[in-house]
Amino acid sequence: QGLIFHSISGADGSGFAVWGILIASPQSTGGLTIRGNGTPNSGGTITSMGGYGINVYGGSAPFPLDLAWMNVSNTSFGGLVTSGMVNARIRQSSFTGTSSGIFVDDYMSAASTMIIDTVTVSSPGSSAIVARPSGQPLTFVVRGSTLDGGSVATDDLVRIEANATVNATVVGNTMRNGTRSQFRVVRMPAGHLLFQDNIVTGSLSSDAVVIATIGGGDSCFTYDIAANQINPAA
Repeated sequence: QGLIFHSISGADGSGFAVWGILIASPQSTGGLTIRGNGTPNSGGTITSMGGYGINVYGGSAPFPLDLAWMNVSNTSFGGLVTSGMVNARIRQSSFTGTSSGIFVDDYMSAASTMIIDTVTVSSPGSSAIVARPSGQPLTFVVRGSTLDGGSVATDDLVRIEANATVNATVVGNTMRNGTRSQFRVVRMPAGHLLFQDNIVTGSLSSDAVVIATIGGGDSCFTYDIAANQINPAA
């Protein structure tokens, strides 16, 4: 069954590169589950880390990660960073004042999944959510979430920059106050993007939604963009 916790909390503040949760090169597919009890922060609070809030990297098979009702704040690096294969579901959690909110990165030797469901990311140092996989396909879902760059974010609020097939579903989110754009696809060699029922609002210094394919060879993905509300002045 893997590791199952009601909550995990940690605080540092020393300024050193301390991780809240670190899972390095896991050899088991049992995974990590943090359940909470259905109320905010009941899955634990991780704050003031000089490194990552939560970091999973390496592994010989996709590592199941199920995190709920967590609060990650004020980390010098990313709030949640996965490098390599992972089958993850992040739900009912918040990331505030982290260097980046959620970052999916690196080579995947097996198909992987990242589902971000009803999550709040506010005032990240750079992007709220980034998917930058290579290798095998990634299923990437962001739904029902509130993503706010505040006055701090310095990059695209949500960014896909892939060297792998990505099937992305981005639905029912509120995106506001990104510095470069609220949502951007830089590169996606293959796959499909559904961008639907999102509210894109707040201060914009550039574009609301950008679909661009640059570098890394030809991109050949399909997309559906429908029923979004875009109102930069709101």
